[in-house]
Amino acid sequence: PHDIVPLTRQLTMAFESLAKMRGIELIFNGPAEAVTIYLERRHYETIITNLLSNALKFTPAGGKVLVKVATEQATNQTLTTDNCLLITIKDTGPGIPTADLPHIFDRFYQAGNTQAENARGSGIGLALVKELVELHHGSISVTSEMGKGTEFVLKLPLGKGHLKPEEIAEERGARSEERGAKSVERDAESKVWEDIEPAEPAISSIPPTTNRQKPASSIQYPASVVLLVEDNPDMRAYIRDLLLPDYRVLEAVDGKEGLKRAKDAGPDLIISDVMMPGMDGFAFCEKIKTREQTSHIPVILLTARASGESKLEGLETGADDYLTKPFDAAELRVRVRNLIEQRRRLRERFRRELIIRPSEVTATPMDEAFLTKVIAAVEANIDDPVFETDDLAREAGVSRRHLNRKLRSL
Repeated sequence: PHDIVPLTRQLTMAFESLAKMRGIELIFNGPAEAVTIYLERRHYETIITNLLSNALKFTPAGGKVLVKVATEQATNQTLTTDNCLLITIKDTGPGIPTADLPHIFDRFYQAGNTQAENARGSGIGLALVKELVELHHGSISVTSEMGKGTEFVLKLPLGKGHLKPEEIAEERGARSEERGAKSVERDAESKVWEDIEPAEPAISSIPPTTNRQKPASSIQYPASVVLLVEDNPDMRAYIRDLLLPDYRVLEAVDGKEGLKRAKDAGPDLIISDVMMPGMDGFAFCEKIKTREQTSHIPVILLTARASGESKLEGLETGADDYLTKPFDAAELRVRVRNLIEQRRRLRERFRRELIIRPSEVTATPMDEAFLTKVIAAVEANIDDPVFETDDLAREAGVSRRHLNRKLRSL
């Protein structure tokens, strides 16, 4: 089971940055108490992302989008398994013609009103949403008024009385969810390198969530370490939760702290926001890529600025990848996994080169200079029986700890 309130808040927060640029107010309302529900998280992410993207896409500047989580019960009524969870997504967009409303969940239906068609989309987006909702034994409805806006209401049953025993995964819920997410990642892997046209979401009056780190005792951290540099606590929590099942996640609130953590921890990959106070993501990435201790670490930049110039600027600083907010959760996981795997393969190649042809190794300029220095020292002292790691580190101009970390990374 999942606590649906923070999960829905985090999904909504993925649209915050672009909203600031468009001048749209995004409001989140939810109960203070926990509301747990049995669901497949990756399916719920797809549902909310589709509905929220549609609501925000053509809401004009100065408009509003409301995301509300509530339970269908009287004020003083005790919550029971017969009650339902209601998620409302309401916008002040152009609206949908009454004649089109009964058909918007049909696959490939083309709305008669061009603006409504563009705003709500055609194809399989809403059809998929409806199928996923019904898979969870729920329902979805829509009301709209031309010139005033549209409201989608998602209703999901609470408790587990409606579920078959095989549909419930109590103890293994989190892990089975991640295994399921991997199948989505594999499906997406063939197309993640295509340019993604982002949904155009909105500004937020969302209160920050508590930055809750999962207890270390309950997590078996794998070898790969990801450093997350993000000043927004909600976005940081959202990305951390996406990655925690598969990676150890370190966090920094700005570029300055990120540089220190990168130098001290030597992560396998860095994810950094672009828009941060003080040192922005471009400057942070450039420093990472021009420092010998960190130049080998792959960097993914996240930004709300979707222009080609912004992307080019990021890539020119040495960024290995670039994602526009709001991003698809599965796509981020795939890109992280691919970059770490590419770096692992590169390490294996360098190891073979060091063994077979130490004077012919090639790399990026910063890494090449370092490797050339190390290899030259090894070749010059290959016959010296007392030449040790400390001597090699001294000739390379680094500490023994840094030498070991750098060579492992390369």
